[in-house]
Amino acid sequence: MIDKGYHAKQALEVERQKLLERAKDFKYVPGHGPNLENMTNEQLKKYNNVMESVFKDAFETEGKE
Repeated sequence: MIDKGYHAKQALEVERQKLLERAKDFKYVPGHGPNLENMTNEQLKKYNNVMESVFKDAFETEGKE
């Protein structure tokens, strides 16, 4: 029998991989971006939300002018 802790750990690892993949979509000049690997899952969620919001706002405003 596999314990619930094992499944929870796997779920966190899958979530982290998805968060990292999404965060890596935002490009920076090499050597100038954040160190994504050192961020917690919560920090990655916040980073992704902020970056998505910035891009959404930038492109919505651009189309209105």
